[in-house]
Amino acid sequence: MSTQAHADGPEAPLTRRDMRGFLADFRSSVAEELDKRLNPILENMADLTARTQAVEDNMAEVQNSVHTHEGALQDLRDQLRALEDANEDLSNRTRRNNIRDAASSKTTGDRDRRHQQAGHRRSRASHT
Repeated sequence: MSTQAHADGPEAPLTRRDMRGFLADFRSSVAEELDKRLNPILENMADLTARTQAVEDNMAEVQNSVHTHEGALQDLRDQLRALEDANEDLSNRTRRNNIRDAASSKTTGDRDRRHQQAGHRRSRASHT
């Protein structure tokens, strides 16, 4: 008996062979439908996986770059601190030298004035 004969008459019972054929057709159509619906999802997942990997790779590069820049920034901060300390030290030394110069020129100036006044008195005394 063929499937055609059973389709014509509702009274004829289905055989195991007919049931297996219907079941195989059903499985095939379900598999095709699942493939149609799952293939775009699987393609999207593959695309998202590739994009996620690219983002993770870029993020790793950025993290390495940030780490490198943080080290360089710390080195520059240390250099700046050293330069500020050296500048302050030089400013202090300059101020101290100015004080010494002013003090020494004041004593030298007083001594010179006294010598000049003494010489001026001597020259007056010799004129008289």
